Amino acid sequence: MIQASERGVSIYSDEFSTYYLYTLDPFAFLPPDRIFTPEEIVGEQQYFGSEFFNQYLKRHDIRFLLGADFRSADGAECRFRVCRPERAGPYSAAERELCQLLLPHFKRAIHLYSRLHRIESERDLLAGSIDRLHIGVVILDEAGNVLTTNRAAEEILTRGTGLTISQRRFQAGSRAEQLDVRIRQALAQRLTAVPSVSDAMSISRPGRPPLSVLVKPVPMTEPAEGPGHPSVAVFIRDPEQLPAPSIPTLRMLFGFTSAEAALAKLLAEGLSLDEAGARLGISRNTVKSRLGAIFAKTGVKRQSSLVRVLLDAIATM
Repeated sequence: MIQASERGVSIYSDEFSTYYLYTLDPFAFLPPDRIFTPEEIVGEQQYFGSEFFNQYLKRHDIRFLLGADFRSADGAECRFRVCRPERAGPYSAAERELCQLLLPHFKRAIHLYSRLHRIESERDLLAGSIDRLHIGVVILDEAGNVLTTNRAAEEILTRGTGLTISQRRFQAGSRAEQLDVRIRQALAQRLTAVPSVSDAMSISRPGRPPLSVLVKPVPMTEPAEGPGHPSVAVFIRDPEQLPAPSIPTLRMLFGFTSAEAALAKLLAEGLSLDEAGARLGISRNTVKSRLGAIFAKTGVKRQSSLVRVLLDAIATM
């Protein structure tokens, strides 16, 4: 319930929304998109003698009601009700007309809320998936300033990788100029009719594998007022932070035993057979035996192919 009164606006579940009182209400299932009073729907005698009126409305000093039922564009069934006490007197024809005029706006508001809720749910799902793949994402606005970063990006930026954010600007150490050029190109491309093209580069690190960076324009949507719109996405991949499947997931996907899944997980993380055996505290012969069972269940014959299969299975999820 969304309730608005002289005390303000609140969103909550109170006694009216309990199943018992909800089903008692005779002022329900109205002809759609029209304002009615309860008396018009069920008659004065039946309404004012109803259990709902006497147990709920009268106790809360509610005497006069206007209402309408409507269905939003995405199928949500909604009830709009206006109420006031005996001392306020009945609703006038002008007040009733005003409520009728408000109905299309309520329908649109609920439709927009549903769309935003769905978009937010999809965004959270995609953001979580990207985080699990350890792909950093930095979103820049039309001025090249940082708007948001995901968890994976924050981890990469705090590990001394040469990438930093200073005063909302994305910096890349010795490759800062090249990165700035790619960001400017992406911003310019976004304003043209040219299809969006990604621009990749690598950022080297002494004694460590380089980072892979992909700069891509964010497609333009309907014009909106004001600055601060997502304009460029920078994707960062650190090969030292490969996604690793969990043991329960591997068991469900491939039918591994717990021991086989533990070995497969370590191999997917980049460990050699000897390193994995040492980590698990098992002999090399045991490692080879379990590896043979893993090969049979995944349909591969080489360790490199196995790692690709394991990581691809997680990436598609």
